[in-house]
Amino acid sequence: TQVRVVTIPNGIAKCADASPFLPHAGSGQLTTLQPAVTPALTACQLPDPANFTGRENNLYRVEVHDAGDLLGAPGGFAFTGLLAGDAAVGAATITLATALTSDQVAAANRSGFVTISDLTGTSERVGLAGVNPAGLVLTLGQPLANAYTAANKAAATGGVARFKWSRDNASFAASVTNVKADRVTITLASVGRDLATAFRQGDLVELSDDASELGPARGHLTFLKSDPDPDVLTVQLADALPPAFQLTGEVSTRHLVIRRWDGVSDASGAFDAASTPGMNLGDGVRVQFSGLDLRPGDYWQFAVRSADGSVQALTNADPHGIKRHRCPLGIFSWGPPPLTSPPSSLPAFTSIQDCRRVFPALIDFPHAEKGFHVNSVFVVNSANAQTPLLNDTDVRVDVFNGLDILCDAPPDPASVSRPSFYINADFPQISNSPTSVWYFPVNLAAVISVDTNKMLISWRLSKETQNSLSEMIQASPGERGVLARLTLKGQFIWALNNPNLFLDGKAFGQRLNATNNTSLQLPSGDGRRGGDFHMWFWIVAAPSFAKLIVVTPAQIYIGESATFTVTLSSSAPAVNNAALTSSNSAVAPVPPTVPVAVGATSFTFVSKGATAGVTTVSVTFPAPPPPAVTPPPTTTLTVLALPLLVGQIPITPPAINVAGTAFGFVTLNSPAPTGGALVTLVTSNAAIAVQPASVTVPAGATSQSFSIAGLAPGTATITATLTWPNGSTSNVSGNISVVRFKGKESFKDAKDREKLKDKEGHTDTFPQKAADKLIDSKTRDAAPGFGLSGSSILSGARSRSFIRPEERPAVEERVLGASRPEGVS
Repeated sequence: TQVRVVTIPNGIAKCADASPFLPHAGSGQLTTLQPAVTPALTACQLPDPANFTGRENNLYRVEVHDAGDLLGAPGGFAFTGLLAGDAAVGAATITLATALTSDQVAAANRSGFVTISDLTGTSERVGLAGVNPAGLVLTLGQPLANAYTAANKAAATGGVARFKWSRDNASFAASVTNVKADRVTITLASVGRDLATAFRQGDLVELSDDASELGPARGHLTFLKSDPDPDVLTVQLADALPPAFQLTGEVSTRHLVIRRWDGVSDASGAFDAASTPGMNLGDGVRVQFSGLDLRPGDYWQFAVRSADGSVQALTNADPHGIKRHRCPLGIFSWGPPPLTSPPSSLPAFTSIQDCRRVFPALIDFPHAEKGFHVNSVFVVNSANAQTPLLNDTDVRVDVFNGLDILCDAPPDPASVSRPSFYINADFPQISNSPTSVWYFPVNLAAVISVDTNKMLISWRLSKETQNSLSEMIQASPGERGVLARLTLKGQFIWALNNPNLFLDGKAFGQRLNATNNTSLQLPSGDGRRGGDFHMWFWIVAAPSFAKLIVVTPAQIYIGESATFTVTLSSSAPAVNNAALTSSNSAVAPVPPTVPVAVGATSFTFVSKGATAGVTTVSVTFPAPPPPAVTPPPTTTLTVLALPLLVGQIPITPPAINVAGTAFGFVTLNSPAPTGGALVTLVTSNAAIAVQPASVTVPAGATSQSFSIAGLAPGTATITATLTWPNGSTSNVSGNISVVRFKGKESFKDAKDREKLKDKEGHTDTFPQKAADKLIDSKTRDAAPGFGLSGSSILSGARSRSFIRPEERPAVEERVLGASRPEGVS
């Protein structure tokens, strides 16, 4: 009986799931070839000799040394792959032209060796340290001793099983009494019985100890570098002992032995004198293998006799020796130091599950009674996805939608109800004194059902109960969570169609891990009729994290404020800080942290626009450390520059009569912010024209009008100035003309008036042609309804105040000239 350790993937906690990882026997087989005797060609010739031509009877032993498959055998994973390039002397890696499959990589790793060769006949076998994930690059255990070129079809062969053989059943061995520090020079207890059996230079030998025999079932195979020294009984090895052989001082404490073999070769599925010469064991003895997955330590024996030249016939024979059966004893979690087989020292470990089938002694009475058992318990979320539940572990309230209990027989639905299946929750009650605490048990309301096909008992709680649990957790921030206790009354739950088969729910605790948590040994049962099933777990708060951030408004002007609202995934379990970051703090700075109150489901903070630009604000809660939610929620805030006055002040009309009215406009380059834009107005001459002291452009608008009143003839400049609190300012201006029109004048006709102008240098106070020119239809249409007084010159566009020349009465030039002194205008 041997106890060995097998490494299994993390997370396996059941013996049934661990059993497939146990070692199993290989399927390799051996056949001894029995060729027919070739008859003599003539009566004068003797027939060819029989199979065995040796001079002594021998017991051959053929033993697998390196695991692997047969090269070229169907279904196997041994391979020969061409190199993608040249491999120089001393190379530590080689690259294949074609990638290996995952099965070929596994076979190569099991074998632990590859053979490099080319068409020149150069070949060497080197250890394999590993294969890259792509299956193209092989890392060698030692540098290459020869160079290989792709032009010579250099190739690597791996995953091939290798065997060793001996004519005398590998019976000659000697103890190793000392190993020098170089691990090459060893001292033997004996160099041989006589000259015929003594060790010699070039002998194939295997060094093995208790660890290699009981562990990998193979030792270190090498050759003797020299003849033994008969005086000091020392000999040198061609290859040093690997580090796996642990030596205490100079003497091995694990019975190191050197054993001689007669030959070694790769295993093949067919014998051929040219292509597989290693299958010829000499003296007419030839073998071939079949099957897959040859394992180290598997061996075959067959006898040969010189008297009749016979070779014991083996045809697809299974390995000889002890037939081994394996079963799991337990699942353990190993700690430091690193696990070796056998362990280099006693590492710390934790028992996860005992896989032994313990049965009572024959003297123990009463005998075990039949019952069905609880195999597993699962937490079920809102999507009915199952997660294994271990005793004394935490379950988040947001994923706790119910439980599934898996049995090894279908329970009778009539026997499973609230009295026989319930879950209690210990609700903490805290009095006025902070040190006075007690727990009030309550039964959780749920729907119970049984699936007889799946042998499941299902327990589903309502959404209201789940919300109540969340409130219970929030009300006790200092607690680990709400303690829940599951109970199945075994003496009241029986199997479907068998009312005499009750639930054997008795389960015993064990240590879960390095902490003080208590696990259960499942399946349940102690061999007694009935028995309640108990387990407990902790319902803990759901992790609260920031899942959404929204800014209102998303676009502001410099100096305005925006409000950020952060929504949490669930109520904050305790007072904590949220971390804030701004991608451009110069645009809109945010505080580095914001406190979040216990129980809060959202919080807000404010940022004020500082400069024009765009910034992205992100929030992480809680902080630090951030929750396992990536990436954190973000939002974008745009800060606009404050609007400025642009262009000039358009005044309609640009000229008015005394006491007339015109309208001016101020225009912004972008909409006015909240509160509007206050523009101050100043005239260059208040005696000529006046306007309001200021005008406000409404929020969201880009322009606003104001009125101008004419007071006296002349020209005035209206200046508008916009100044913001941050100091930015802009101004524009526009001109207004104020005139005084005279009454009607009489001319004989237009010709007389033109002559009078040429002769006396007179001009009309405001000629009709100039008045018509001032009438800008676009300006007038742009400001409809601006009613001007009758004294305005624009009134002539609708009702003229002048008399046309043809309408004026005739006036003699003599009288006019006599009555108007020279120089009068």
